[in-house]
Amino acid sequence: MDNKSYKQKPIIHYLQEQEVPEELADKVLLAVTRMVYDRNQEAIKCQKVEDDVQRKEICQSMDESDRIIKETIQKIVKEKDDNHSCTDCLDF
Repeated sequence: MDNKSYKQKPIIHYLQEQEVPEELADKVLLAVTRMVYDRNQEAIKCQKVEDDVQRKEICQSMDESDRIIKETIQKIVKEKDDNHSCTDCLDF
């Protein structure tokens, strides 16, 4: 399995990828910092594990984490664009 795509990603990667406006950067950082940290810990595990089955499971978990991080960011940006409160978003 190719480990190149399963390296650690800095938070700024997600901010740039999702084109987060500067005024929302702090709110996004508060919401996703722990998720990005946990995802990056999985990347470290993925690079160290020898078993292909276990590596595949870790990589799938990382893909899911990426999806959740992106959805969280999109929800925050959409909330700003909609100009109303999201009932299941964190209120910062």
